[in-house]
Amino acid sequence: MRHFGSSDLMKVAKAKTGASTKTLSDLLELTGESVDVQAVERFVARDKFVVNHNGEVPINYLGDNFAQNFLDVVEENVSAGTLKQHTLLNPSFDIPILSALGDQDPTNIEKARCALAHIFAYLKTADRTKWYLFCAPDAKGIVWMIQAKGEDDSWAILAYPVSGPGRWGAGNIVISH
Repeated sequence: MRHFGSSDLMKVAKAKTGASTKTLSDLLELTGESVDVQAVERFVARDKFVVNHNGEVPINYLGDNFAQNFLDVVEENVSAGTLKQHTLLNPSFDIPILSALGDQDPTNIEKARCALAHIFAYLKTADRTKWYLFCAPDAKGIVWMIQAKGEDDSWAILAYPVSGPGRWGAGNIVISH
């Protein structure tokens, strides 16, 4: 869950200046098995991320940010990969999470970045009682945090700008390469 407040804006400013020194061990805990995802020749977000409780990935809601910024994404020749699962141990903003995963520069996110094709594949078998965070680029190449919230045995898919003023609650599962 994202929590917003005026004191949060000061914390974001601190995080942007590098004042945070969170490491993987004190912010994120490697959880569960890694998940192998297959190569995808062509992935069209508009065709896959569809509100449909009985769909390939059951989705009950697409947030406005996700719909406006991600449905025009078309990915070509997405390589196979392995996704790691990390439990967020303490509430945190985006920058410390990305830093703990090895991405020091929020304008050049590589280690935490996931292809939409891989996010979609992951959600096919993910536990729908949990909340997941993924970092992915939109149709313009701008990186966002995507949250998949398990609700009513389906997913609500939301997107938030990286470095936004809110923070994520402990217990979210952060997915990265």
